[in-house]
Amino acid sequence: MAKYNFKEKQLDPEFCKREVSEVKKLINSSTSFTVVGMPGMGISMFLRYLVCALEEDRNNLVVHIDINELPELSKDSFGKLLDQELGGPAKLKLDQAVSSEKKIVMVFNRFDRLQKLFDQTFFGNLRSLRDISKEKIVMIFSANKPLPELAPDAISGGNLNMFSKTYFLKPFSKSDLDKLVKLNTPTLAKQKNYQQSLLESGGHYQLLQLLLKEDNTAVDLQLKELFNFLNYNRRKQLQAIAFGKTIKGIDPFLLELGFLTFGQKYHDRNINGNLFSQLFSEFVKRHSRLKLAKKEAQLFKLLKTNLGKLVSKDRIYNELWPDGEGSDWALDALVYRIRKNPTFISSGYILENQKKVGYMLIRN
Repeated sequence: MAKYNFKEKQLDPEFCKREVSEVKKLINSSTSFTVVGMPGMGISMFLRYLVCALEEDRNNLVVHIDINELPELSKDSFGKLLDQELGGPAKLKLDQAVSSEKKIVMVFNRFDRLQKLFDQTFFGNLRSLRDISKEKIVMIFSANKPLPELAPDAISGGNLNMFSKTYFLKPFSKSDLDKLVKLNTPTLAKQKNYQQSLLESGGHYQLLQLLLKEDNTAVDLQLKELFNFLNYNRRKQLQAIAFGKTIKGIDPFLLELGFLTFGQKYHDRNINGNLFSQLFSEFVKRHSRLKLAKKEAQLFKLLKTNLGKLVSKDRIYNELWPDGEGSDWALDALVYRIRKNPTFISSGYILENQKKVGYMLIRN
């Protein structure tokens, strides 16, 4: 029987207690499923802790297959790693194990890295291993998206029933994330900004690590990765919510992955909520497209083209009102509306006025 001495074994029994309990119910019901969460949030650590917790029941055979260990992402390498973890040919070893084990739990960490290999045959071969004993063998996969979304053509027919179940893992609670940091990077947990960074991370492990290292460029890249991970419609909904708008018909994926958090105000699918991290919310607002009326957009474009330079009123009048209908009142109105635009406020730009001379756009 394989034995894994992962560092996560040191975590106390209260770590992710509700999540572990929910996953165990799926295992006990002989349901294979995929654990899905945000990129970089810490799914691998959760799975390693789960493996250790499952191994405490000596009637379980737990097999941890880490796709990160593959020398190359090929079917041959995957098959060899599977045989290696089982201690011999996979089908033979599973045939032998079902007669003596209560449950055989096979955990495939970072399974989505094999996406290029996904086809009906690939999933069919995995299903044939599970079918050695549907009651005893459970397979757990991890990915950043549900498998039917990653491989819609392959997850069909007989594969649909086995591979369509998803367990969504939301960002960690403050308490659980605190435990992970103190386990893996205890020196970072002693920094003065630790509690503030813990709060700003919204439960996202990798984001917290970057905040504690005070690497602003890497933090911005992490936030960008999270935003670009979502499709266009999901990004638009996040942008609207970040600016405090009420959304009708929210995409369930945003709720299931924990991109959005709510108190008790979830009813009638009209939602006012918060993004999981204030830091992420600010990023979304900064990178939202600035929507302006025609004249406002013309003025903003002119000033942005001359970023950091004074643009005279005469030049503005000539470009925006070539027919000579411009006035101080009309220009002041445009400037006022730009400054009050929520996206402009969050963009990091400042529109400065040099009285009777002109305007200048600068980066804050």
